[in-house]
Amino acid sequence: MRNCMKRALLLASALLAGCQQAGRSPEATAQAFFRSVQTLDLPTAAGHLHSGESVEAIDSFVNGDEDVRTIRKALWERMEYTVGKRQAGRQGTTLVPVRVKTVDMTTVARNIITQQNGGTMFILNQITDPTAPMREVTVGLQVSEEAGKWKIFSSPDLNAALLGLDLL
Repeated sequence: MRNCMKRALLLASALLAGCQQAGRSPEATAQAFFRSVQTLDLPTAAGHLHSGESVEAIDSFVNGDEDVRTIRKALWERMEYTVGKRQAGRQGTTLVPVRVKTVDMTTVARNIITQQNGGTMFILNQITDPTAPMREVTVGLQVSEEAGKWKIFSSPDLNAALLGLDLL
């Protein structure tokens, strides 16, 4: 009985260690990426991307002026997302569909032009208005393993979804 218990504990420990070494799942990586963007933990978000990959929306936030950061912060605080089930991707990757809902910045931009008022406060009011037009799109994140962890490939569609713009 005692040997059986020792074997069970040893097997459970080995399984647990193996699961931890395998890294996060593609879905958990997508979830963590979007949560990091939403909470403005952008170094963590960038850490979920493949080496050498970047997302312009994140880069321009980090390197942009205060107005850009203020507008993106308001936009990402309103962002909602739902991570779907993984599917087979192309060229050995895994595809993780993510439904992203953000303020429709294409419509906001049209309002700015129509009203001839493009100040930061006007844009913020448009974004934070509870009746602001929303855009909901599904982005297919291409994900693959790198050094034992699941990493996301950047894409124009991911960038557009984060910015509330039309997908390319």
